[in-house]
Amino acid sequence: YRQDEITEAFVTTMLHGQVDRRLVERLHTNACVQTRHTALPLPAYAELHCLSNFSFLRGASPPEELVAQAAAQGYAALALTDECSLAGVVRAHQAAQTLRQQLIETHGQAVGEQKTPRLLIGSEMTTVDGLKLVFLAKNREGYGNLSALITLARRRAAKGAYTLQRHD
Repeated sequence: YRQDEITEAFVTTMLHGQVDRRLVERLHTNACVQTRHTALPLPAYAELHCLSNFSFLRGASPPEELVAQAAAQGYAALALTDECSLAGVVRAHQAAQTLRQQLIETHGQAVGEQKTPRLLIGSEMTTVDGLKLVFLAKNREGYGNLSALITLARRRAAKGAYTLQRHD
């Protein structure tokens, strides 16, 4: 890899919060050509921080559209992490289920399971001192803990706001 290409990939990721798949593919292809190997498929990609239109004035796309785009791009997983909320999770889950069912009916069970991105549930929150955190629920207990944390943060503040302390 050339240093300027690696720097470009890093800066693109940091500025836009998303990896430019074309740049990654170009880097991967260049690396394979330089080492005289056959180009291998890219590893599975998962978006671990994604805001829907339920994050007012920050996210633009509805959860259903995000799931459809993730499937179209071949993502292995999509983490819906709206700000101090789980509001878009139900719609995203329904969209993923519908997409999976359509793929199963069209192409069979294996393709439907493989081509539907796994939905990860999470939330983004900022502490009172400015630390931005992204929480992802690993299992049902994690989902319960995340829900409790969101409830705690929302109950401390006026309607439409939240207050999260570092020690929470």
